[in-house]
Amino acid sequence: MKEKPSKITHNIANSLQIPRDLAYKDAIITMIGSAELYIENYKCILEYEERWIIVQTKTNKVKVEGKHLQIEYYTNDEMKIKGKIAHVFYET
Repeated sequence: MKEKPSKITHNIANSLQIPRDLAYKDAIITMIGSAELYIENYKCILEYEERWIIVQTKTNKVKVEGKHLQIEYYTNDEMKIKGKIAHVFYET
């Protein structure tokens, strides 16, 4: 079950013009070409193989598929995936 922000949280975030990623901790996914992918605001790494990586975010799972995938680095808030990225899927 997806967590929905309360109406009060939504109204406060909108009135203060707080970006959605900060207000709700939504995942931010940035892809540079087909060789680099950054994921911000993730919760944990669920699976890590050379051909796919599955990451849990607050609201869903992100599955990255490709060849020679590797996590170049990760912190509590951000990670960088490198390799030949073929697909990025959102799974519920």
